[in-house]
Amino acid sequence: MNIHHLELFYHVARHQGISRALPRIPYGIQQPAVSAQLIQLEKALGVVLFRRRPFKLTLEGEKLFAFARPFFERLDDVENELRNGRRYLRIASAEAVIRYHLPEPLRSLKAEFPGLHLTMRAIDDRSLEQLAHGELDLVIGAESGAIPEGVIEETLIEMRMLLLAPDEAKGAGVPEFLNRHAGETPLISLPEDQLVCRLFADELARRGLVWKPSLELGGLDLVRRYAAGGFGVGLLVEGALSEELPGMRVIPLNGFPRLRVSACHAGKMNSIAARLLEMIREWAGRMRLGKVGRTTEPT
Repeated sequence: MNIHHLELFYHVARHQGISRALPRIPYGIQQPAVSAQLIQLEKALGVVLFRRRPFKLTLEGEKLFAFARPFFERLDDVENELRNGRRYLRIASAEAVIRYHLPEPLRSLKAEFPGLHLTMRAIDDRSLEQLAHGELDLVIGAESGAIPEGVIEETLIEMRMLLLAPDEAKGAGVPEFLNRHAGETPLISLPEDQLVCRLFADELARRGLVWKPSLELGGLDLVRRYAAGGFGVGLLVEGALSEELPGMRVIPLNGFPRLRVSACHAGKMNSIAARLLEMIREWAGRMRLGKVGRTTEPT
């Protein structure tokens, strides 16, 4: 029996289907290749291991999965034991992700893996190369750039951009609001070189508008604070507003590009990195898009 085929079967059985397993297989492989290799495994064993649609393990498949699961799920634990029992996780992430999306998953991870040795830093231009060379376990950010060979990228969240404006700011829908305020009302945002600002500016240009930031601040918390303080209209993204702000209205920029947050990993992830990625997927799935403020504006 080909051990590589057995590993693919383990992932497919664990995640209840080939398409569901693909993002979680810790190396790059396409669906046709997985299907072909599983067919080879079934031919080698002379049995059918699972029904395709809907997915269901056969009795033989359940027996093989029960055998394979403890082995593959224990590999990383054995590796950690051989490294004097220390459990490591090395992350590079965007500042907004660290602030708004990682605290809850990391708290749960720490409870699940006592003694976890975590290193985390802000993402930069070298992060993906360091990931490809085994110096990082996960890179989580809003812009990945060119993906090095051997690195796998998975989209986790797509977030709308928002404008935070005073209640009395005129303009019922997005087009009318932009026509009234772009270039006239002070815009508060992250620095212009940040992805959210570039996406916003590009879409404005497509609409024949220009709105340069008057206040460029170092974090979304500051953007929110200064907008609420009456200094202008703030440019934010979903997730950055966790509470109602009296006297302010939230304008979701429907029709604008969304900010895509992705996770990248290379090769086989250790059990800790794989578990964190599962937790982040669950966190992303619980996010309620659109419920980011007390007012939902028409488009």
